Amino acid sequence: MRRFGTTTTPGLYSLPKKGDSWTNPEPVLANLLEERETGIKNQIRVATEILGHYEKVFTLSYSSTAHKILKHSLKSGANIVVAESRPLLEGGRLAECLPNVTIVTDSSIPDNS
Repeated sequence: MRRFGTTTTPGLYSLPKKGDSWTNPEPVLANLLEERETGIKNQIRVATEILGHYEKVFTLSYSSTAHKILKHSLKSGANIVVAESRPLLEGGRLAECLPNVTIVTDSSIPDNS
């Protein structure tokens, strides 16, 4: 196992142990960023297997990971429906980043309870 930034369990990172030197944090940060990107690529691969055949998907709010997954895993021309996510309107942010997006009000989301 590498000392810095290695994934011991998906999503869990091993950081320098007590007594390890922090005089040069760049390799630690580079490893963490590389592992993050590898994780996102794996999420996109899995999402493509799951979502790749759908013509319409619904999502809430915004995250950079959700943006990348939707951008790369859906087939061309797929429609995305996103809730506006009040009060900060994060859904609008997602809509600005992706094609074929319909924004709906939060109150129009069906309650199936």
